[in-house]
Amino acid sequence: MSTAKFFILFFFIIILSNGESVTDGDNKDSKQAVIGDIIHINSLMGKEEKIAMEIAIKDFNSISRNSQKLVLNVPDSAGDPFQAASSANELIEEQNTLAIIGMETWQEAALVAHIGNRAQVPVLSFSASYISPLGRWPYLVRMANNELQQMKCVAAIVSSYRQRKIIAICKDDTFGGSSGILTALADALQEVGSEIEYQLALPLFHLSLIQNPPLEKN
Repeated sequence: MSTAKFFILFFFIIILSNGESVTDGDNKDSKQAVIGDIIHINSLMGKEEKIAMEIAIKDFNSISRNSQKLVLNVPDSAGDPFQAASSANELIEEQNTLAIIGMETWQEAALVAHIGNRAQVPVLSFSASYISPLGRWPYLVRMANNELQQMKCVAAIVSSYRQRKIIAICKDDTFGGSSGILTALADALQEVGSEIEYQLALPLFHLSLIQNPPLEKN
C-alpha cells in the first residue's frame, strides 16, 4: 500500500470515528458518512484522483468494522475556485459532509479551507503552497510536495550558472500562493549568494477565456 493511500485511509478512520452518520432512508440500519471530493473531472489529475478515491473508499468499507459506510460525492470544480467554493458549501449544508478532499490549485484550496474552517469540517488538499495555513485555517491538511525544497533546487541551478541576479516571473495570486513561493525562492537564493533583482506578476486569466478564446473579427 502506498504512503498516500495509507494516509487517506487513516484520515477516513479518524473522520468516521468522530463524525456523525446519515441514515439511509431505504434501510434504517444502514448508516452512511459522506466524503466530498472536489476535483476538475476533465483534468488528468482529477481523473486519477477520482479513481484513487473510489479504490480507497472501497478498501476502507471492506476492512472497516464500523457499521457506518463511506459514500463518495464528487462535484466538478471545472478548475474554477469559486465553483469549488460553491461545491464545498453545498456539500456541507446539503450533504452533511464529514470531510472534503481534493482541490488541485492553491486558489481552490484557500477558498474551500475558509468554508471548512467556518463549518469546522476538515479539508485535505493536494495543492502546494509555501505559506503555512495552520494559524489561518486550522482545519486544512495539506498533502503536497515541499515547495521550499523545490526552490532550493532552483537556487542550486542558478548557482551552477554563477548568476547573482535573476528575474522572477509569476502569476498575480490574491490568495497568497505566489508571494509565499517568491519568499521561499528569495531565501534559497540568498543561501547561494544570489538574489531576485526584479519580479514580474502576470494577471490571472479566467479559465473560460482559455477554453473559449474570443474570435477575431475580420
